[in-house]
Amino acid sequence: PDYCLFRIHKFLLKHHSVAFANLFEDASAVSVETYDGSPLVEMHGDNAEDLSLLLSYLYNPSYV
Repeated sequence: PDYCLFRIHKFLLKHHSVAFANLFEDASAVSVETYDGSPLVEMHGDNAEDLSLLLSYLYNPSYV
């Protein structure tokens, strides 16, 4: 499969989403795969374009 990597501030996702907050809390209890020193989270069933739009809104809500 093709992969697309996003480097995202965990605080931003945790602040806006209980689901992400729980995901990061659960991941802190186990060893997590990393890339360039950052933890990786694989999101099955989501496409990169949709995630990119979500992140654009979270980082720049006034641009939407």
